[in-house]
Amino acid sequence: MFIKINEPEFMIDFKKIDTIVNLLLAERERPLTDNEKSELDAWLKEDAGNQIVFNSLKKEKNIQARLKILDGYDKEKAYSTFVRNIKNERNKKIIRFFRYAALLIPFFLSIYFIYQRLSDIEPEIEMLSDIQPGTSKAVLQLANGSVIDLEKEDKQIKEYDGTVVQNTQNQLIYKPVDKKQEPKKIRYNLIKIPRGGEYQLSLSDGTKVWLNAETILKYPVTFSGKTREIFMEGEAFFEVAKNADWPFIVHTSALKVNVFGTSFNIRAYPDEEASTTTLVSGKVSLIQSGNHKEYNLTPNDQAIVSNLETVIQKVNVNQFIAWKNGRILFEENTLEEVFNNLSRWYDIEVDYTDEEIKNLRFSIDVRRYSEFDELLKIIGLTKKVKFEINGNRVIIKKSK
Repeated sequence: MFIKINEPEFMIDFKKIDTIVNLLLAERERPLTDNEKSELDAWLKEDAGNQIVFNSLKKEKNIQARLKILDGYDKEKAYSTFVRNIKNERNKKIIRFFRYAALLIPFFLSIYFIYQRLSDIEPEIEMLSDIQPGTSKAVLQLANGSVIDLEKEDKQIKEYDGTVVQNTQNQLIYKPVDKKQEPKKIRYNLIKIPRGGEYQLSLSDGTKVWLNAETILKYPVTFSGKTREIFMEGEAFFEVAKNADWPFIVHTSALKVNVFGTSFNIRAYPDEEASTTTLVSGKVSLIQSGNHKEYNLTPNDQAIVSNLETVIQKVNVNQFIAWKNGRILFEENTLEEVFNNLSRWYDIEVDYTDEEIKNLRFSIDVRRYSEFDELLKIIGLTKKVKFEINGNRVIIKKSK
């Protein structure tokens, strides 16, 4: 049987090609998200030949850069070129191969299209930047009002009640002298994480806290009384020391979270319309400040709290705690959501020349400590947007 590839009846599902090629690219560069894994696994199970294509693309040294050309490329024109060129004598090997591997045609066509191009596409970035990722830095305010720059001070601090505060320049550890003796009056410390910063904290009860950029946490030097209560704005991940008889409570401007030996993430920035509580393990209940309604969460639940309502949904928690694990992870987030997060971590200002591009969606998974230019290259390869850098200001434009 000879395949007449130049006949009108021969149809190529280019959209499917694009989807799978992009997944193959992503698989070569980073761990796939759960949704991406499911889609790729489904495709691999459709036909045995798909596994052959997958293995072939993984072994090809230069295919990664070439395949990126598919995004935004005129595929119908490329197909016409393929049909015309394949008649040439030099392409007879391809014809013979396709006689025996018809099921692989769409994917090898995509490779053929790529190699018709003379050069790789470079992302559209006007001027490279000196913008660097965030580092461990914070400012601590003691109970007496004195302020310590934790990035510069690597030492032990002694609080009024004898509590020893150990600073290791990326973590603050509270060690009460006598856990049995309760202070007569609760005194608070306050830690501030600036833009482009992060820090870790171990509270007097053993609770561990990871603090993201632009976060403020107010907490007792030593917990006492019937409850353990802290106050925050910004974003923090908690691993609460379990004690069923000693409730742990987190206060934000929008809600109160009651915790029962649990790991969870709270995002409550004052400049964002909604705050989120994402539960990884254990159990929490939260009370919305506006309507005083109580909501109970179980693992993988996320509560989105706004002035209008509270919505509970199931989520992939890894996406929302990736920052704590040293990753920048987005799954089909809007460009505006992506850069709202990046602006805090890289300490940048962002301008959009076109309001429409804010709603373009992107999936990204890179190291949290990657250079900013690396992120721009990844986004720029989609050919959807281009960037202009002026100091720490990033101007995002629609690609033409």
